[in-house]
Amino acid sequence: MFINRVSLLRRILVKHGDLLPSISDTIQYYTGLGFPGTLAPGASVADAQIAPPFGHPDRGSWKAQFHAYGPIGELLYSAAHFGVCITPDFQFLQKGEVPFNIYTCPFQYLKPLVVQSVRLTRCILAAGKRTCLQDAPEWDFNMLRRTIAAADSNQQPQLRWYTSLADWDNAQLGALDFLHSRPCDCGAMNPSFPHLIWDCPCTQHIRDADPLIKYLSSLDIPDCLRHGIPTTMHPNPASLPWSRLDGDDCSVEVLARLAKLADCKFYFGNLYMRALNGFKAISLHRPELAGLSARQVFAHLRGPFGHLDLESPSFVADQAAATIGTYTDGSLTFPTRPDWSLGGIGIAHMQRCPDLGLCSNESTFSFCNQSPGATTLWAPLPGQFCSSTRTEIAAGLLALSAPHSISFGTDSANFLSTFNTIHTHILEDRPHHIVWGLHPNGDLWALVEQHIRARGPHSIQGHKLKAHTSPEDVAKGVISLEDRAGNGLADSLASKGGRSRDGDLHALSAVYASKHRLFECVLRRVHAHFSQIFAFISDAFKGPRSQLGVGRFLAYQSPHSFDYHKCVRACPPPQPPNRDPF
Repeated sequence: MFINRVSLLRRILVKHGDLLPSISDTIQYYTGLGFPGTLAPGASVADAQIAPPFGHPDRGSWKAQFHAYGPIGELLYSAAHFGVCITPDFQFLQKGEVPFNIYTCPFQYLKPLVVQSVRLTRCILAAGKRTCLQDAPEWDFNMLRRTIAAADSNQQPQLRWYTSLADWDNAQLGALDFLHSRPCDCGAMNPSFPHLIWDCPCTQHIRDADPLIKYLSSLDIPDCLRHGIPTTMHPNPASLPWSRLDGDDCSVEVLARLAKLADCKFYFGNLYMRALNGFKAISLHRPELAGLSARQVFAHLRGPFGHLDLESPSFVADQAAATIGTYTDGSLTFPTRPDWSLGGIGIAHMQRCPDLGLCSNESTFSFCNQSPGATTLWAPLPGQFCSSTRTEIAAGLLALSAPHSISFGTDSANFLSTFNTIHTHILEDRPHHIVWGLHPNGDLWALVEQHIRARGPHSIQGHKLKAHTSPEDVAKGVISLEDRAGNGLADSLASKGGRSRDGDLHALSAVYASKHRLFECVLRRVHAHFSQIFAFISDAFKGPRSQLGVGRFLAYQSPHSFDYHKCVRACPPPQPPNRDPF
């Protein structure tokens, strides 16, 4: 409901801009009342309290204090349930998270950002109910989803059933465990599923069959990992991937052995040492980031989306040349792991006169090098999320600020297709009805359209280039030698732009992504181990009844234990059958 309300507010603000002042005044009115979901003047978002959840003894008295008088009040009321504050200028604030603006945030990232805030609060509430999750205030849902999806289709329902017990409180789990039943074959009293998976001598042969699982059994792993649930990583690069609270250093040998057993590459050497030094500098100079997860720290270091306050370029009278003289490109590190990706842009003006100075946008938003051979620009792209297409659009946008005619080449078909559509509509003076605020990367496309109109569509021309070409492509006429060199230069500038950040963020990004990949490889093996335990239990039920404690946890009468537990929430746990288990 909260996610839908935020999305609806965005649509209203974009489609009915005339309502923006009145909506802002309404939020200001609720702020003056001290309504939940607002931030009082001078207050800190760190002091925002999560509303009592359903079933909490204080919820009735809390609800009686506040009354919403319309959709904005209902939105703020919903925000309070997740510790979120919304300001009159539509800033979305939550403790530990990077703020973003509901009105100006890139549309395709609005829902992921809100979902992320909702998941964080639900993790905090669940951790207060589950003993095994008290050391894991935030989980990596995306990693959990990917690892379960990578399992065999027959194993996925079992893994989902077991890992979804995260939202059960201790009372429900106690009822499920049948605490009055018999001990395990190994002699352990009141055995649980983690006991059977990690500690029981009856399943030792299954653990010994996998060297990684055997090694994990010798380590002091947290309870959440014993249940197959991944936590967000600690920001210390030297800690184990699942170390959440203390973040103590572990030896390089331990990480190296884990990587070898998991058959996963891990970054060591100079890059690893640079990441360690970068983290120490962050801990020293950014004390406000203490206590946050690696994801949150890295998001703060990348910075918010913000508002691109670009100046409109001056009108250019010259016609765009037929040959390419400018090359643009974008880069994105680790595109499959968006929490650790860094975006950068690169522009190479190969025919620009060095005596021609930089415009305001170029000098403000990029690094520059002017030489007789070329004028090159590069810059990092901020924001909590990024994509390769977004970096390509940003590179093209900055190129449009140049105070001369441009015939640019790009290897991004997605960028060039939309650019040509906008360019043609303006050139032919045809109206279009695209609402950029509800379009992916609409914040950038709106500026692209504004720049084309300001400088004149006749002064711009885009060309498609083949990416990642070779000398053989030049020989075949697929691309000219000059275009290949220019595109390669723009590509290297974009990579340079992604690395041009304070605190050696590139090294920290590489090590975080490497640890995250290692964690995922380990979790897949843990889930595979769970599936082997489930198969062992199933075989035990098909044979003669044994004293193995799995009987008390699963079911006494059905070998299909997971079907039995589909109704465990609706029905009281059955009593053990009155018969000799032997």
